[in-house]
Amino acid sequence: LDAVEEELTAPEDAAVPDPLKATIDDRLPGNLVVKGKLGAGGSAAALLVERGGDQFVLKVALKPEYNSRLRDELEILQKVRHQFIVAPKSELLNFNGLNAFLVERAGERTLAARLREDGRLSGEFLERFGDDLLNVLEYLEHEGVPHRDLKPDNIGVREYSKQLHLKLFDFSLSRLPLDNTRAGTPDYMEPFLALRPRWDPHAERFSAALVLYEMAAGTLPRWGNGQSAPHLIEDEVTIAANLFDSQVREPLTRFFSKALRRKPEERFDTAVEMRKAWHAAFSEAAFTESQTP
Repeated sequence: LDAVEEELTAPEDAAVPDPLKATIDDRLPGNLVVKGKLGAGGSAAALLVERGGDQFVLKVALKPEYNSRLRDELEILQKVRHQFIVAPKSELLNFNGLNAFLVERAGERTLAARLREDGRLSGEFLERFGDDLLNVLEYLEHEGVPHRDLKPDNIGVREYSKQLHLKLFDFSLSRLPLDNTRAGTPDYMEPFLALRPRWDPHAERFSAALVLYEMAAGTLPRWGNGQSAPHLIEDEVTIAANLFDSQVREPLTRFFSKALRRKPEERFDTAVEMRKAWHAAFSEAAFTESQTP
Protein backbone atom coordinates (compact mmCIF):
# COMPACT_ATOMS: atom_id res chain seq x y z
CA LEU A 1 0.00 0.00 0.00
CA ASP A 2 2.85 2.37 0.79
CA ALA A 3 4.37 1.69 -2.64
CA VAL A 4 1.04 2.34 -4.39
CA GLU A 5 0.51 5.57 -2.44
CA GLU A 6 4.03 6.72 -3.28
CA GLU A 7 3.44 6.08 -6.98
CA LEU A 8 0.06 7.87 -6.98
CA THR A 9 1.39 10.92 -5.14
CA ALA A 10 4.67 11.24 -7.04
CA PRO A 11 5.13 14.47 -9.03
CA GLU A 12 4.10 14.11 -12.66
CA ASP A 13 7.52 15.21 -13.85
CA ALA A 14 9.37 12.70 -11.65
CA ALA A 15 12.35 11.30 -13.55
CA VAL A 16 12.33 7.69 -14.67
CA PRO A 17 15.07 5.79 -12.75
CA ASP A 18 18.28 5.39 -14.75
CA PRO A 19 18.92 1.63 -15.19
CA LEU A 20 22.61 2.29 -15.92
CA LYS A 21 22.97 3.68 -12.39
CA ALA A 22 20.65 1.22 -10.70
CA THR A 23 21.79 -0.78 -7.69
CA ILE A 24 20.59 -4.08 -6.23
CA ASP A 25 16.86 -4.08 -5.37
CA ASP A 26 16.16 -0.82 -7.19
CA ARG A 27 12.75 -0.89 -8.86
CA LEU A 28 12.47 0.18 -12.49
CA PRO A 29 9.32 0.96 -14.49
CA GLY A 30 7.38 -2.14 -15.43
CA ASN A 31 7.78 -3.52 -11.90
CA LEU A 32 11.31 -4.71 -12.71
CA VAL A 33 13.52 -5.24 -9.68
CA VAL A 34 17.28 -5.11 -10.28
CA LYS A 35 19.07 -8.22 -8.98
CA GLY A 36 22.52 -7.73 -10.44
CA LYS A 37 24.73 -6.31 -13.16
CA LEU A 38 25.84 -8.84 -15.75
CA GLY A 39 28.29 -6.65 -17.62
CA ALA A 40 28.55 -4.21 -20.49
CA GLY A 41 29.76 -4.32 -24.06
CA GLY A 42 30.60 -1.61 -26.54
CA SER A 43 27.01 -0.44 -26.99
CA ALA A 44 24.85 -1.81 -24.16
CA ALA A 45 24.75 -2.92 -20.55
CA ALA A 46 22.98 -6.02 -19.25
CA LEU A 47 21.14 -6.18 -15.92
CA LEU A 48 19.61 -9.18 -14.21
CA VAL A 49 16.06 -8.18 -13.28
CA GLU A 50 13.13 -9.95 -11.65
CA ARG A 51 9.38 -9.57 -12.04
CA GLY A 52 6.75 -11.75 -10.45
CA GLY A 53 9.31 -14.36 -9.46
CA ASP A 54 10.71 -14.69 -13.00
CA GLN A 55 14.17 -13.50 -13.95
CA PHE A 56 15.15 -11.79 -17.21
CA VAL A 57 18.06 -9.89 -18.67
CA LEU A 58 17.41 -6.21 -19.32
CA LYS A 59 19.64 -4.93 -22.11
CA VAL A 60 20.01 -1.13 -22.18
CA ALA A 61 21.80 1.13 -24.67
CA LEU A 62 24.78 2.92 -23.11
CA LYS A 63 24.11 6.09 -25.11
CA PRO A 64 21.29 7.37 -27.35
CA GLU A 65 23.52 6.91 -30.41
CA TYR A 66 23.38 3.15 -29.79
CA ASN A 67 19.56 3.06 -29.76
CA SER A 68 19.37 1.85 -33.35
CA ARG A 69 21.66 -1.06 -32.58
CA LEU A 70 19.39 -2.15 -29.71
CA ARG A 71 16.34 -1.83 -31.97
CA ASP A 72 18.06 -3.87 -34.70
CA GLU A 73 19.09 -6.57 -32.24
CA LEU A 74 15.56 -6.91 -30.90
CA GLU A 75 14.19 -7.22 -34.45
CA ILE A 76 16.67 -10.01 -35.14
CA LEU A 77 15.76 -11.87 -31.94
CA GLN A 78 12.08 -11.56 -32.84
CA LYS A 79 12.86 -13.09 -36.22
CA VAL A 80 15.02 -16.04 -35.19
CA ARG A 81 13.45 -18.93 -33.29
CA HIS A 82 15.81 -21.62 -32.06
CA GLN A 83 16.05 -23.53 -28.80
CA PHE A 84 19.71 -22.56 -28.40
CA ILE A 85 19.20 -18.83 -29.01
CA VAL A 86 17.80 -16.53 -26.32
CA ALA A 87 14.21 -15.38 -26.89
CA PRO A 88 13.02 -11.77 -26.43
CA LYS A 89 10.59 -11.17 -23.58
CA SER A 90 9.36 -7.65 -24.34
CA GLU A 91 8.81 -5.12 -27.06
CA LEU A 92 11.20 -2.17 -27.35
CA LEU A 93 11.40 -0.23 -24.07
CA ASN A 94 12.81 3.21 -23.35
CA PHE A 95 14.37 4.64 -20.19
CA ASN A 96 15.17 8.36 -20.31
CA GLY A 97 15.88 8.23 -24.03
CA LEU A 98 17.79 4.93 -23.94
CA ASN A 99 16.36 1.95 -25.82
CA ALA A 100 16.12 -1.35 -23.97
CA PHE A 101 14.45 -4.74 -24.11
CA LEU A 102 13.98 -7.84 -21.98
CA VAL A 103 15.42 -11.18 -23.06
CA GLU A 104 15.50 -14.59 -21.43
CA ARG A 105 18.52 -15.47 -19.34
CA ALA A 106 21.05 -17.65 -21.19
CA GLY A 107 22.13 -19.47 -18.03
CA GLU A 108 23.78 -18.85 -14.70
CA ARG A 109 27.26 -19.23 -16.22
CA THR A 110 28.69 -18.41 -19.62
CA LEU A 111 30.75 -20.92 -21.54
CA ALA A 112 33.73 -18.63 -20.91
CA ALA A 113 33.22 -18.87 -17.14
CA ARG A 114 32.88 -22.62 -17.34
CA LEU A 115 36.13 -22.96 -19.30
CA ARG A 116 37.96 -20.67 -16.87
CA GLU A 117 36.68 -22.45 -13.78
CA ASP A 118 36.52 -26.09 -14.93
CA GLY A 119 39.06 -26.25 -17.75
CA ARG A 120 38.63 -27.81 -21.18
CA LEU A 121 35.66 -29.99 -22.01
CA SER A 122 35.92 -33.66 -22.83
CA GLY A 123 33.70 -36.63 -23.39
CA GLU A 124 29.98 -36.20 -23.85
CA PHE A 125 29.98 -32.50 -22.91
CA LEU A 126 32.45 -31.66 -25.66
CA GLU A 127 30.48 -33.61 -28.24
CA ARG A 128 27.11 -32.17 -27.16
CA PHE A 129 28.19 -28.57 -26.70
CA GLY A 130 29.99 -28.65 -30.03
CA ASP A 131 26.87 -29.96 -31.72
CA ASP A 132 24.78 -27.26 -30.01
CA LEU A 133 27.02 -24.53 -31.40
CA LEU A 134 27.10 -25.99 -34.91
CA ASN A 135 23.34 -26.58 -34.76
CA VAL A 136 22.81 -22.85 -34.17
CA LEU A 137 25.39 -21.94 -36.82
CA GLU A 138 23.63 -24.17 -39.33
CA TYR A 139 20.28 -22.52 -38.53
CA LEU A 140 21.64 -18.96 -38.76
CA GLU A 141 23.38 -19.74 -42.02
CA HIS A 142 20.14 -21.12 -43.45
CA GLU A 143 18.24 -18.01 -42.30
CA GLY A 144 20.89 -15.64 -43.61
CA VAL A 145 21.39 -14.07 -40.18
CA PRO A 146 25.00 -13.41 -39.12
CA HIS A 147 26.08 -13.17 -35.51
CA ARG A 148 29.58 -11.76 -36.06
CA ASP A 149 30.76 -12.09 -32.46
CA LEU A 150 30.82 -15.79 -31.66
CA LYS A 151 32.85 -16.31 -28.50
CA PRO A 152 32.47 -18.14 -25.16
CA ASP A 153 31.46 -14.89 -23.41
CA ASN A 154 28.37 -14.69 -25.67
CA ILE A 155 27.26 -18.25 -24.99
CA GLY A 156 25.41 -19.34 -21.88
CA VAL A 157 25.21 -22.82 -20.38
CA ARG A 158 21.80 -23.85 -19.05
CA GLU A 159 19.83 -26.98 -18.24
CA TYR A 160 17.12 -28.48 -20.46
CA SER A 161 15.37 -31.66 -19.28
CA LYS A 162 18.25 -32.46 -16.91
CA GLN A 163 20.89 -31.97 -19.62
CA LEU A 164 23.19 -28.98 -20.04
CA HIS A 165 23.14 -27.21 -23.39
CA LEU A 166 24.44 -23.96 -24.88
CA LYS A 167 22.43 -20.77 -25.42
CA LEU A 168 23.66 -18.06 -27.78
CA PHE A 169 23.05 -14.35 -27.11
CA ASP A 170 24.23 -10.83 -28.09
CA PHE A 171 23.37 -10.17 -31.74
CA SER A 172 24.42 -6.51 -31.46
CA LEU A 173 26.87 -6.69 -34.40
CA SER A 174 24.61 -8.60 -36.77
CA ARG A 175 23.58 -5.67 -38.95
CA LEU A 176 26.89 -3.87 -39.24
CA PRO A 177 28.01 -3.17 -42.82
CA LEU A 178 29.79 -6.09 -44.45
CA ASP A 179 32.76 -3.90 -45.34
CA ASN A 180 33.40 -3.41 -41.62
CA THR A 181 35.85 -6.27 -41.15
CA ARG A 182 37.18 -5.04 -37.80
CA ALA A 183 34.02 -5.44 -35.74
CA GLY A 184 34.07 -8.21 -33.17
CA THR A 185 36.41 -9.62 -30.55
CA PRO A 186 39.96 -9.92 -31.99
CA ASP A 187 40.84 -13.24 -30.35
CA TYR A 188 37.79 -14.90 -31.92
CA MET A 189 37.84 -13.21 -35.32
CA GLU A 190 39.27 -14.85 -38.40
CA PRO A 191 42.71 -13.23 -38.81
CA PHE A 192 42.70 -13.85 -42.57
CA LEU A 193 39.59 -11.71 -42.98
CA ALA A 194 42.05 -8.80 -43.10
CA LEU A 195 43.02 -10.05 -46.57
CA ARG A 196 39.43 -9.85 -47.87
CA PRO A 197 37.39 -6.67 -48.52
CA ARG A 198 34.14 -7.84 -46.89
CA TRP A 199 32.91 -9.98 -44.04
CA ASP A 200 31.48 -13.33 -45.22
CA PRO A 201 30.12 -16.60 -43.75
CA HIS A 202 33.63 -18.12 -43.94
CA ALA A 203 34.56 -15.76 -41.10
CA GLU A 204 31.59 -16.92 -39.00
CA ARG A 205 32.52 -20.58 -39.41
CA PHE A 206 36.14 -19.75 -38.55
CA SER A 207 35.02 -18.05 -35.31
CA ALA A 208 32.92 -21.11 -34.46
CA ALA A 209 35.96 -23.33 -35.06
CA LEU A 210 38.01 -21.19 -32.66
CA VAL A 211 35.33 -21.61 -29.97
CA LEU A 212 35.23 -25.38 -30.58
CA TYR A 213 39.02 -25.55 -30.35
CA GLU A 214 39.03 -23.73 -27.02
CA MET A 215 36.34 -26.08 -25.75
CA ALA A 216 38.48 -29.09 -26.71
CA ALA A 217 41.93 -27.78 -25.74
CA GLY A 218 41.24 -25.19 -23.05
CA THR A 219 43.17 -22.59 -25.05
CA LEU A 220 43.12 -20.94 -28.45
CA PRO A 221 45.36 -22.17 -31.29
CA ARG A 222 48.38 -20.32 -32.62
CA TRP A 223 50.09 -19.80 -35.94
CA GLY A 224 53.88 -19.95 -36.24
CA ASN A 225 55.57 -18.84 -33.03
CA GLY A 226 52.42 -17.07 -31.88
CA GLN A 227 54.15 -13.69 -31.90
CA SER A 228 53.23 -12.57 -35.42
CA ALA A 229 49.78 -11.85 -36.84
CA PRO A 230 48.68 -15.03 -38.67
CA HIS A 231 47.81 -13.18 -41.88
CA LEU A 232 51.34 -11.76 -42.09
CA ILE A 233 53.07 -15.16 -42.11
CA GLU A 234 52.67 -18.24 -44.27
CA ASP A 235 52.23 -20.86 -41.54
CA GLU A 236 49.10 -22.95 -41.19
CA VAL A 237 47.60 -23.40 -37.73
CA THR A 238 49.55 -25.36 -35.13
CA ILE A 239 47.25 -27.99 -33.60
CA ALA A 240 48.15 -28.87 -29.99
CA ALA A 241 46.70 -32.37 -30.32
CA ASN A 242 48.14 -33.46 -26.97
CA LEU A 243 45.55 -31.23 -25.28
CA PHE A 244 42.59 -33.12 -26.82
CA ASP A 245 40.81 -36.07 -25.25
CA SER A 246 42.77 -39.16 -26.27
CA GLN A 247 39.68 -40.93 -27.63
CA VAL A 248 39.08 -38.26 -30.28
CA ARG A 249 42.60 -36.84 -30.68
CA GLU A 250 43.21 -37.90 -34.26
CA PRO A 251 39.78 -37.05 -35.73
CA LEU A 252 39.70 -33.68 -33.94
CA THR A 253 43.17 -32.88 -35.28
CA ARG A 254 41.89 -33.53 -38.80
CA PHE A 255 38.74 -31.48 -38.11
CA PHE A 256 40.58 -28.39 -36.88
CA SER A 257 43.33 -28.65 -39.49
CA LYS A 258 40.61 -28.20 -42.12
CA ALA A 259 38.33 -25.76 -40.27
CA LEU A 260 41.21 -23.35 -39.56
CA ARG A 261 42.97 -23.35 -42.94
CA ARG A 262 44.29 -20.03 -44.18
CA LYS A 263 42.37 -20.17 -47.47
CA PRO A 264 38.55 -20.23 -47.14
CA GLU A 265 38.16 -22.53 -50.16
CA GLU A 266 40.17 -25.22 -48.32
CA ARG A 267 37.84 -25.24 -45.28
CA PHE A 268 34.35 -26.68 -44.80
CA ASP A 269 31.97 -25.20 -47.36
CA THR A 270 28.94 -24.91 -45.07
CA ALA A 271 27.91 -25.23 -41.45
CA VAL A 272 26.05 -28.42 -42.42
CA GLU A 273 29.29 -29.99 -43.66
CA MET A 274 31.12 -28.77 -40.56
CA ARG A 275 28.53 -30.32 -38.25
CA LYS A 276 28.66 -33.66 -40.08
CA ALA A 277 32.44 -33.70 -39.67
CA TRP A 278 32.06 -32.99 -35.94
CA HIS A 279 29.67 -35.93 -35.58
CA ALA A 280 32.07 -38.16 -37.50
CA ALA A 281 34.91 -37.26 -35.15
CA PHE A 282 32.93 -38.66 -32.21
CA SER A 283 31.21 -41.55 -33.97
CA GLU A 284 33.54 -44.23 -32.59
CA ALA A 285 33.93 -42.81 -29.10
CA ALA A 286 31.68 -43.87 -26.23
CA PHE A 287 31.54 -41.22 -23.52
CA THR A 288 29.51 -40.75 -20.37
CA GLU A 289 29.04 -37.55 -18.43
CA SER A 290 30.90 -39.09 -15.50
CA GLN A 291 34.06 -38.93 -17.64
CA THR A 292 33.66 -35.19 -17.99
CA PRO A 293 34.95 -32.73 -15.40
